[in-house]
Amino acid sequence: MKKIALYLKATKLETGQRLEVGTVRYKRWQSGLEVTDLTNAGRHGKKVESFSLEIPYEWEGYDGQPEFDLFCDTIIRNDKYDKALNFANQTVKNNDGFKLHINRPQRGIDIQPPESQENTRPIHIDTDEYKLDATALSYSIHDKRDKYNYPVIIPP
Repeated sequence: MKKIALYLKATKLETGQRLEVGTVRYKRWQSGLEVTDLTNAGRHGKKVESFSLEIPYEWEGYDGQPEFDLFCDTIIRNDKYDKALNFANQTVKNNDGFKLHINRPQRGIDIQPPESQENTRPIHIDTDEYKLDATALSYSIHDKRDKYNYPVIIPP
């Protein structure tokens, strides 16, 4: 059911927007597309692979926008990094003007983990002294003895 929701959510990728489908993060720029594998994102000692796909110069202007919209709607249907890379390789091979750049692997800890991680549950700890609520991307800690209930730690 979650995978169906991911496909339904992935309907449009606007310029400057970031979209996560399965284990892949897509980021659209005016002149191209950046694709990142999120399998090891946020993990210590792991590497994260990514590639950039540069579109032809004539597609960057207003006239090429509908074609690039259609291309983005097609590539975001790939929910695995290998599928997206194969699709990009085929695109570069079959069309003139596209350029594929395989980026250097980055440290997994430097890449933000997926916004919707499977198998992660919120953490709730409630003691006499404090209350902790945490998810994969945010947390809050409140001191129960403080009558104004100011946060003990303010998340970044």
